[in-house]
Amino acid sequence: MFYRDRDESLFELATHTETLNPYQIPQRPSSPPSPPRTPLPTPSGSSTLSPAWDPSPQTPGYSTLLSPAWDPSSRTPMQSHKGPHWLKESAFSATRVKLRRHGDSDESRVLEFHRVTNGLAVVRDGMKTCMLEFDSLEPILATAKGQLVTPMTGSEKGHAFQIRSINGGDCEIYKKGTRKTKTNPDLYYSLSDLVQIYPPI
Repeated sequence: MFYRDRDESLFELATHTETLNPYQIPQRPSSPPSPPRTPLPTPSGSSTLSPAWDPSPQTPGYSTLLSPAWDPSSRTPMQSHKGPHWLKESAFSATRVKLRRHGDSDESRVLEFHRVTNGLAVVRDGMKTCMLEFDSLEPILATAKGQLVTPMTGSEKGHAFQIRSINGGDCEIYKKGTRKTKTNPDLYYSLSDLVQIYPPI
């Protein structure tokens, strides 16, 4: 019995000594995990992205750049002036309408309409007669009581009238040399519809 216990103790001691063998090669510790890599920036519209990464730069579109509102060097074309082409109608063939050159600031320089030749207006300018394009001319509109005028449109166009009275932008006109009657009433026109004329010859 004594020898059996001793043998078991020797066996346990040998087993423990084998486990603590100093010549046993230690295991290499495992490598630490790699730090997480920073992901590359993506075109997600983040406010921190540079213009090179921003797929939606705040640059106006092509059509916007060409619009006058965005292009300071662009100019809106001016509306073309339409001259008194109504003078080509036969109703004005004997009417001495007062005209001036379009854009002329000298109000004292008045042209007198004579006739139409080859689509041009024949006018008297002082002591000379010249032919001008209609679009280079403009009518001298009615402005005051007593002026001789004619309507530019309507059934009375080409006839000579005189302004009897003015009320704001409207006026009362009558045929010079006639009396106001029920059969010959005064007519009412807007000043902007009447052009000044010279007395009939």
